[in-house]
This record gives sequence, C-alpha cells and structure tokens, in this order.
Amino acid sequence: MIYFFDLKKKLILIISILAASIVGCWFFDFSKDDLFAVARSVVPISKPNIPITVNYRESFVGKGYVAIIKNNSKEKLELKIDLSSSAENIEKMAGSFVLEPAGNIEIGWVEGWQFKTGDKITISHDDYQAGAYIISSEGEEINI
Repeated sequence: MIYFFDLKKKLILIISILAASIVGCWFFDFSKDDLFAVARSVVPISKPNIPITVNYRESFVGKGYVAIIKNNSKEKLELKIDLSSSAENIEKMAGSFVLEPAGNIEIGWVEGWQFKTGDKITISHDDYQAGAYIISSEGEEINI
C-alpha cells in the first residue's frame, strides 16, 4: 500500500507541474514545442543504452589509436558520431554511419582522425541513450 501512495503523490506532482506549465505557456505565449520541452524535462524518458561496444587499438602504422565500434544487436543501426580532441577540447569531426547487424567499423588516421590519449568519442541514436567514450593511456576505452 505504501508504494501505491508514493506513486499517487508522484503522479499528483507531475500533473501539477504540467498544469502549471500549460498555464505558464499560455500566459507567456510559449509554443507547444516549448511545452513539450518542459514536459520532457519533468518526466525524463528512460532509453536503453546503445547496443554497441567501443574499443581502441594502436594504429598498425604507429599513428595514434584506432577506434573499433561494434554493433552488438541484430538490427542495422544508424549512428551519429562526434569526435573531440583532449588537447583543444573542441569538436573536430562529426558525422553519421550505418552499422550492419553484428558489424563493426574502424576509425583512425586513415579516416581523418588520429586518436590520442584523452580524446572523446560520443555516439548517439534517436532510440537510445548517447554513449561517450574517452581513450585512456593504455588504449582502452573509458565509458563516461
């Protein structure tokens, strides 16, 4: 019974916040997109992690590391990728790619990015939570 009452209190709180948001949107002339943004911030949608694995290896020609991104699902994934350098702390490369089921892709200096220790790779998909990975000094990924 206690669980039911806690749920009831949370539901009343959510409804109250949404009602206040609607009145606020009407009063301040916000659009429905603004209202949905407020609703998403109040009721976060839990998405599963992207079904991928990210590993690193040293480049065969000795130019930094190569990121290996593997699709662990049985579905084709269209992923967005952002690469940023630890040295400059700015985004240097962004794009998208498609991974076949159980397929993988390698990204390194041949593809235009020479990974160094501390570089960050962020991978996102609309249906999943974004994943961020940083290369460590041992060449292993650190999921953040």
